[in-house]
Amino acid sequence: SIAIIGIDAVEARLGGYSGPGNSPVSILDGMKKAAPQSTQILYAEGCGRVDEKYTVVNSKFLFHNIENNEVANGLSGKYFREASMTIGPFVSRIDNEIDFNWSLFGPIAHFPYDNFGVIWEGFVKPDKSGKFDIGIRGNDGYKLYLNDQLVIDRSNDQSFHETTVPFDFEKDKLVKIKIVYSEKSGNSKFKLIWNGEKEYVAEKQISDAVELATKSDIAIVVVGLEEGEFRDRSNLNLPGRQEEMIKRIAATGKPVVVVVVGGSAFTSENWIDEVDGVLDVWYPGEAGGEAVAALLFGKENPSGHLPITFPKSVGQLPLNYNHLPTGRGDDYDTESGQAQFPFGFGLSYTNFAYSKLSVEPQKFTESDTVIVRFTITNTGKYAGDEVVQVYCRDEVSAIARPIKELKAFQRVHLEPNESKVVSFSFTSKDFAFLDENMKSIVEPGLFRLMIGSSSKKIELRTIIEFQE
Repeated sequence: SIAIIGIDAVEARLGGYSGPGNSPVSILDGMKKAAPQSTQILYAEGCGRVDEKYTVVNSKFLFHNIENNEVANGLSGKYFREASMTIGPFVSRIDNEIDFNWSLFGPIAHFPYDNFGVIWEGFVKPDKSGKFDIGIRGNDGYKLYLNDQLVIDRSNDQSFHETTVPFDFEKDKLVKIKIVYSEKSGNSKFKLIWNGEKEYVAEKQISDAVELATKSDIAIVVVGLEEGEFRDRSNLNLPGRQEEMIKRIAATGKPVVVVVVGGSAFTSENWIDEVDGVLDVWYPGEAGGEAVAALLFGKENPSGHLPITFPKSVGQLPLNYNHLPTGRGDDYDTESGQAQFPFGFGLSYTNFAYSKLSVEPQKFTESDTVIVRFTITNTGKYAGDEVVQVYCRDEVSAIARPIKELKAFQRVHLEPNESKVVSFSFTSKDFAFLDENMKSIVEPGLFRLMIGSSSKKIELRTIIEFQE
């Protein structure tokens, strides 16, 4: 039995700016289709990508007074053209919900985007009793009053925060609310939030996932990244409580494979040593479920190699394999400067050996073509593809040059125990760079060639020399 865990196993996301696709196949459906009849596929949604402890207070719980003393949905908002709110208001309106993002423009036409104030007044009426948290997620510069009592004061403009306070609510009983908000610098985000509407279910979702893994032979945990336009990430952890879910499932002792869906790098230092495998599928496309299943069941051999560097921690950024010489050690006081997964990294179900490197000619001129040859052998039990990569370093140059540059790569398919001779050809133009006058030149001197399966795993190396 196989436990498939995670909402990304069923959502079949195609990535930013993508349409819905033509009959996309989810990972769960792909696994069900590919599994032998004797294999049971079980599913739990897990905790998801977003830790939704609080939600925006819905309009159906917000009310305001109108002329005949009845109440209607939404809060009454008074808008001022200055953050001091000494003159006006200039506009009064009803806002159904307090859920705003005024990052490019002011809240109202002809209002400044970086100097305005708002006072919202009305009532909150819950549909159940209990002690709920209520507060603001947004820019500082506000005060929140409940029943005329100041409960949150972040009037000193400082940053963006999520601040809540507990409050005893009674079903269908009106609670007076007032929010005084001033914005003095722009890029305003402001939401009235609480946990009085939606039960916080992440803990139960994780517990259900752990229970499913416990009674299965193996767990496939499908996690995902949240990203997109206006959705940059300030850290590279898996969002929500997904990392906690991975660790708790791994603690069951069952074999665990993590499948990651997303379009960017992520850190895995907190959990990677506790699982048995990681498959990064990016956004795998409409037939992605079938492709992922083929890899997990061993019908296909993975051969992808990273086009970017994956750091161990966000504090290592920027982290590029082809950086300029730093003149110092690459490590930090608290951790290594080495990547978690270097540029060009990628594993396979088989292994490859590199041997018999030859270069002709070793010394070359502008009219020569340098031929690099070497042998690659599949030393494992399964047929597979290796992506061989050739890197170069200019040993001495007039201006600072990268410590390592990818110059060429080639995909090679090999059956078990099969060997092939791989060749690359280079001319002097392949070693050119722009000088301080932005002129393309090739300097005479030594160039180190490095051949391997990633920018870190170099198997063969040699020196060639350009002569004018």
